Amino acid sequence: MPLEKFLMQSRQEWNQLNKRENYKGYTLAWSVIYFFMSKPNRREILSDIIKDLKDKKGNSVEVIERNYKGGFDKFEKDWYSFYEDTEDIPKKLHF
Repeated sequence: MPLEKFLMQSRQEWNQLNKRENYKGYTLAWSVIYFFMSKPNRREILSDIIKDLKDKKGNSVEVIERNYKGGFDKFEKDWYSFYEDTEDIPKKLHF
């Protein structure tokens, strides 16, 4: 599942994914937060993303596009590289 599609899921889709695929949604969400928390500058970006989501300034993809230098495509590339290179993240996910 592309990361953009994952982030745009409804609550119902999220629940179905977790039931159908052994809590894949939780693992993906954890890896995204772990990515942002791994460096101080990313923590600031995460804080801005959360604030924008709280203030209803767009959906997850839109606020990442606006807050992450290079936009959503750069974020996805950086996250995927981080995911592949980090031993702490379970590698049972398939995209």
